[in-house]
Amino acid sequence: MPTAPPWAHAAVWGTLVGSGLLFGLLAAYIARPGHGVISRVMGFGAGALLATASIQLTISAQLHAGTVSATIFLLTGALLFSCVNAWLALAGAKNRKRCGECVPQENERERPGSGQAIATGTIIDAVPEGLVLGIAVAHSMAPTVAVVV
Repeated sequence: MPTAPPWAHAAVWGTLVGSGLLFGLLAAYIARPGHGVISRVMGFGAGALLATASIQLTISAQLHAGTVSATIFLLTGALLFSCVNAWLALAGAKNRKRCGECVPQENERERPGSGQAIATGTIIDAVPEGLVLGIAVAHSMAPTVAVVV
């Protein structure tokens, strides 16, 4: 029985992982949750991500690359994320994670570059996930449940 090429595996897993955004959009559009529900879901999601994927990936990095390398790259990633977050705030995306009803959101007319700042933040957030997914598929492994979730 022939197996699918690596790019097909990556496409399937990428679609599965990315579908969460679509399902979340549809659920929010239909349910129209209030601020309290949104904050609880966001808090749970952040906690679940940190408790599963981050720890699991850090342990895996330590086993495969060694403690020193894993620590250096973990700290480098944290520093990069923090620097980009600070830049985003200066570039007009300071309130990008705030409710548009509670905190007025700047738009491209009011603050040129704010849309680019938000797009950059999205890329910085999505690239590491994509790399982990791609590396797992390239090594003929199915991504862990933590990475998919």
